Amino acid sequence: MRTSLFVFLGITEDGSNADINFLRNRLEVVLAGSIQPVQIELMEDLLTLNISNPDLNIYISFFAKNDRATFLEWKELARNFELPWDIKPVNRHRLENIYSHLQEDGWYEYMPFRQLAFTILSEIEKFSRLKVYTIPSMGISASKDNIFKKPGEI
Repeated sequence: MRTSLFVFLGITEDGSNADINFLRNRLEVVLAGSIQPVQIELMEDLLTLNISNPDLNIYISFFAKNDRATFLEWKELARNFELPWDIKPVNRHRLENIYSHLQEDGWYEYMPFRQLAFTILSEIEKFSRLKVYTIPSMGISASKDNIFKKPGEI
């Protein structure tokens, strides 16, 4: 089952100034003039952005590098919702490649939100000592699947 959601994960290192509340406030200001309304909600440590037409949920979460359990929960979510994730950090150039692959592989539901994804990434990148990941971070088709497997992986 494919679902229209996009996740940004920020993995913090010691000394990071990443703050999900501060990010929420910045996104509210930056997105206030959007043509399409974006509902922003913070529940504990999960920031959710919802666009209703077409329906898309964007989730943003920050957690510490040593929080292996949270990382594994996101990995399981990606697997359960059939969201391709190659677990590599993302930057602006890589996000551009991700969108190209998503389009090539028929994930057209993400295309209207391309600029929103870049805006979110730009705001997240303003924090220090934070690695950013996205789910799906690569639309891997069956033909590309072998390219992204690690040696010895089945």
